[in-house]
Amino acid sequence: SMPTAVAALSVQAPRCEALNVAVDSLSAVGVLVVSAVGASMQDACRLSPASAASSLSVGGTTPVDLRLLNSDDGACVDVWAPSVSLVAASARSDTARATVSAASLSASLLTGTAAALRALHPHMTPAEAKAALLCMATPHALRNAKPTTNNKLLFGGQWLLDDAQVGCNARPPALVLPPPPPPFAPTGQALEAVAISISISPDESPDETSWRISTGEVSFVGGAEGGTLRLAAGTAFEFQLFDSFGDGFGGAYTLSVDGAEAVRKAK
Repeated sequence: SMPTAVAALSVQAPRCEALNVAVDSLSAVGVLVVSAVGASMQDACRLSPASAASSLSVGGTTPVDLRLLNSDDGACVDVWAPSVSLVAASARSDTARATVSAASLSASLLTGTAAALRALHPHMTPAEAKAALLCMATPHALRNAKPTTNNKLLFGGQWLLDDAQVGCNARPPALVLPPPPPPFAPTGQALEAVAISISISPDESPDETSWRISTGEVSFVGGAEGGTLRLAAGTAFEFQLFDSFGDGFGGAYTLSVDGAEAVRKAK
C-alpha cells in the first residue's frame, strides 16, 4: 500500500538543487515533506528545502495572526501556522506541559495536521495531501503578510474528514466579531457598559507589538497604537501583550477601566 508518512525538516540552507532533488525523491515514493522556513528575513525561494517543488513550506505566526517579522517569506512559503506561545508536552513528567515559542514550531503543527489527514485518507498522494491542506487553509488571515507571500493560515478542523475535499470549497464566511454592547438595550432599559482603554508606549520595534482582550466568547485585537473598546459591566476578560520577535516587550503600557488605571507596566 502507499506510504502515508510525513517528514518534517527544520533545516535552512542556501538553495541547493541536490537537497531539493532529495525532497522531491521522497515525495515520489509517497512521503509528504514539510519544511520550516527560516528566520533570517530572506526570500524562501533562495533557500532549501523550502524551495523544493514538492515541499510543503510553512512560516510562523503570533497568537494574533501576525507574521513573525524575522521570518523568511516569498512565493515559496505555501502556508503559515502558529509558532508563538504554544502549549506543548514537557519532559518534566508524563503529564507536564510547557509554553514554547520557536519559528520552526509551525512545521510541527503542520506535520501533525498532515499526518492526521493522511491517516484518514491513505489513498492521497503527497501532492494531493498538500493541495488539500492548502485548500482548507484560511485565506487572508495574516494581518501583515507581504504581497509576494501566500496569505493562508493552517486549518486542521473537521474538513480533514471530508473525503471528497468539498469542505474547503464550501467555506463558511469569515468570523466577524460582534460590535461592543450598545449603551442601551433594545427595550429602552439602560445597559451598563465600561470602557477598556489600552495605551502603549512601544519600544524601538513597534511593529512587533500586538495585544488581545478575550472574554471567552469574543476577542479584540490591536497593535502598538493601543485602542478602546466597551464591554458589558461585570464581564471578565483576559488581557495579553505579545512581542512577535520573541525578545520581550521593552516599552510601557497602561490598561484603564472607565478612566481608572487598572494595570501598568513602566519601561
